[in-house]
Amino acid sequence: MTDIARLEKDLLSSIASAKDEAALEAVRVAALGKSGSVSALLKTLGAMTPDERKSKGPAINGLKDRVTAAIAEKKTMLGAAALDARLNTETVDVTLPVREAPAEIGRVHPISQVTDSDQTHTPMFHQVEGLVIDKGSHLGHLKWILQEFCKAFFEVDNVKMRFRPSFFPFTEPSLEVDIQCKRDKGEIRFGEGEDWLEILGCGMVHPNVLRNCGLDPDEYQGFAWGMGIDRIAMLKYGMPDLRAFFEADVRWLEHYGFRPLDFPTLAGGLSA
Repeated sequence: MTDIARLEKDLLSSIASAKDEAALEAVRVAALGKSGSVSALLKTLGAMTPDERKSKGPAINGLKDRVTAAIAEKKTMLGAAALDARLNTETVDVTLPVREAPAEIGRVHPISQVTDSDQTHTPMFHQVEGLVIDKGSHLGHLKWILQEFCKAFFEVDNVKMRFRPSFFPFTEPSLEVDIQCKRDKGEIRFGEGEDWLEILGCGMVHPNVLRNCGLDPDEYQGFAWGMGIDRIAMLKYGMPDLRAFFEADVRWLEHYGFRPLDFPTLAGGLSA
């Protein structure tokens, strides 16, 4: 028993002092391999008498179990230490790089860079035009049509408008039409105040236009108008500055924008 105790002490000491898994494997083979010291003791059990086997068998098998357990525990410790060492030397940066600000990423088109807009003039020309030709039209008809349009479009009973003499190459006489408005607290409102905003140009069709179309200006006459749709949108929805129409600001669109299926009609209303 003294030899078994001494062997156990030596093996446990070797196991504890193993620096890595390779050294621990060498201890295991020396103890539990086919030619190992513990394996050699187990082989002697077959030649023992029943009484010797009864007394020495538990001691030898106990030695095997304790050595096996010590090796397993040491292997777990060495594996954990090896993993820690590897993680310390093989770190991976999983953080995302800092993204550039949108203002740094985007670029302004050269044309946009040089395009003199202001609160009431846009850098683009958006206009809808109308033309009436018959044998009895006159300025009174033109004025009535424009007034009725504005009342329907703005959904009010009365709209204050003024007609000023002007010049357009395809009409004679020519007129510019202003609508009364008020600018206050970042909004623009029509039908009140002391300001005026030009929204369209109009006039009677020039006789030379009729002649070029094969019509006798002594028999036919007509009137025409061209309306800035940006201006009337500005007035209808209380927008004080046309420049915001072209700045692609999502916050502005979320405030003033409409749902895709909101189609305004005369029957359903134009305030959609």
